[in-house]
Amino acid sequence: MGTQVVDVIVVGETWLKEARSQYYNIPDYQAVHSCRKTSAGGLAIFIRKELPFAVTANTTYQGYHHIAVKLHAGKNHVLIHGFYRPPDFDAVHLASSIEAILANADTADPCLLVGDMNLPVNNPEARDVQQYTQLLNSYGMAVTNSFVTRPSSNNILDHVVCSVANSSRVSNYTMDCDLSDHSYVLTVLKLKMEQERRTLTKTWTNYTAVNDEYRSFLQEYQLDLLVPNERLQAITERYALLTKKHTRTTTVEVKVKHNCCPWFNYDIWKLSNIKDKVLQKWKANRLDEAQTELLARANQKLNEAKRKAKANYHSRLFCTSNPKLLWSRINEVLGGKSKANSKVQLEVNHEIVEDPSSVSNIFNDYFASVGVNLGSQLTSDGNIHKFGTM
Repeated sequence: MGTQVVDVIVVGETWLKEARSQYYNIPDYQAVHSCRKTSAGGLAIFIRKELPFAVTANTTYQGYHHIAVKLHAGKNHVLIHGFYRPPDFDAVHLASSIEAILANADTADPCLLVGDMNLPVNNPEARDVQQYTQLLNSYGMAVTNSFVTRPSSNNILDHVVCSVANSSRVSNYTMDCDLSDHSYVLTVLKLKMEQERRTLTKTWTNYTAVNDEYRSFLQEYQLDLLVPNERLQAITERYALLTKKHTRTTTVEVKVKHNCCPWFNYDIWKLSNIKDKVLQKWKANRLDEAQTELLARANQKLNEAKRKAKANYHSRLFCTSNPKLLWSRINEVLGGKSKANSKVQLEVNHEIVEDPSSVSNIFNDYFASVGVNLGSQLTSDGNIHKFGTM
């Protein structure tokens, strides 16, 4: 990996037994092994020696392995859970293990779930995958890597999971590996994110009061004495006045991650606060069915608000009558901005055409004649009643 300093290395399916694990360490790294008790399996986490850490869990069950470490990087703490799940291991047990971890996790510290889960998340129709992703979503977590990690089956079996809130701090790079049928996944976690202050506003209108006063106005005011234009002006001005009278605006100043979540709004901020309070109450009494139901409802409301905010933001972003602005935004989103002096080349009749005027004429000729050319290739006997639609 060149000069890249790697703090933590998670290796699944090590096939090591307890008696020999001491011989398989990496220089300048501290090792935590979860050794196999069956014919396969095994898991190891290697932490750079300069990095203080504590092992908080090390379990194995029927070939399934889980190691949890808490890293101390200055004032920052990072929780890393390493996993290896054999292909034939019960996915329900994996889900129970992950749920126990997430239910007790400290939301103040970044938490990463990494390893070979043997669940192809690029196949969302699989039942085990659906249950897995639904569980992660219910705790605000998501798989952040999107490239195939086992090329022979074209599946994403190795996952890097973190909270949706921290996903912008995570970057993943998938690389070919000659030592295994799985690819390397290099993950970079930014411990500090630049923050900025953002003003969020929410406007409410009490339309019940507006309608009541507007109805009284229509009953008391002698509109029949006015000519139609004056009557229309009177009722529209009064309704606008009443709407302004019964409208209030709330403004809050919040800290958000710099250049992140442009769709973040007042509703999401408010619902996030509500969800966090409900979550704290639920953690104090996890067996309370009422609190469990409230937490599920709070998560549902928050997710609905996020989906709505994202849809509205992107609708406003791309809803423009200016084609130049539209394409500029599309290129910005897709990262496909072209340079002003970039050349366009076309291959026509086995010849390369580069001259801008010639390229334009070729496109013009094509689009001007494509309809006629296609029409001439269609055959018809002229019987318009053949299909009984007229």
